[in-house]
Amino acid sequence: MDKLSDAAIRFLGGDKSAADFFGVTLGAVSQWRYNGLPPARELELIKRKPDVYFAAQSDANLISTK
Repeated sequence: MDKLSDAAIRFLGGDKSAADFFGVTLGAVSQWRYNGLPPARELELIKRKPDVYFAAQSDANLISTK
């Protein structure tokens, strides 16, 4: 599981909210949990919701150090 994408999806409110935010299918969001956010989507998240991106990044770093 990709910790950054998993945290970002959680901070966006779950799979459905993330799919709506990015305008993609639930299947795409499900794949991101394992494969990571595609670079274009990561940049979109940084641009549109930098607070969510940096909170997710911080959370992912905390998870990986435990």
